[in-house]
Amino acid sequence: MKLYSIAPWMILCATSFGASNLRAQSTTERDMMTIDAAIAQYLRPSLPTHGVVFEPRVKTPNGWASVRSSDRIAALAAALGAAPVYHDSIYVCGRRPADCRLLRNTSVILSFGDPVISGNSAVVRMSRLRATDDPNGPVSRQDSEVHLARSGAGWRVVSLLVTSVT
Repeated sequence: MKLYSIAPWMILCATSFGASNLRAQSTTERDMMTIDAAIAQYLRPSLPTHGVVFEPRVKTPNGWASVRSSDRIAALAAALGAAPVYHDSIYVCGRRPADCRLLRNTSVILSFGDPVISGNSAVVRMSRLRATDDPNGPVSRQDSEVHLARSGAGWRVVSLLVTSVT
């Protein structure tokens, strides 16, 4: 059973800020890939069919961290139906929010941080940039936390908490 704290249509995409330095316990590559898959499965139905990309680097509160492993990037790309693209090569801004643009027919950029796992629960901070039709703000941003629970050998999303929208 999936529980959502907001309507799935509100989750057009997501980018995640990972607080890898705040991990409560050791996280394996397998755990991270399983969590990535659960988040992708949760998000995929609400994503556009074209123009979705994701940042292959891990987002932290202090900027971009290391790039995910090639296996993890490939699995996330397949699960999301999205291409890995560096954020700064496709999102450009001028002096005002009205000057911001997503390039190369991109409709959504997703960025994910590494999971913070504590016992049988995990949190992934994420952000999404989405192209809009608003000339005063042609790119919107939504920051969220995805809360997951261990389910057997895997993970499932139990809620998504939107922390800010601009």
